[in-house]
Amino acid sequence: MHAFSNDISRSIEHRAAAPQESRIKPGRYRKFSFREYRQQIQKDVRATGDKIGLSRFLL
Repeated sequence: MHAFSNDISRSIEHRAAAPQESRIKPGRYRKFSFREYRQQIQKDVRATGDKIGLSRFLL
């Protein structure tokens, strides 16, 4: 801001506070590959006629 306004306007000092708790939430699903997901969908369709979806991969 100093250079843009020719020292008329001053920008404030930025201060970031550390969060009290983690901002990263635990995952709902276990790790899996697209290949594993696709194979599970194919198994579900053969067995039930419908794809079950991501509920198979919940933790």
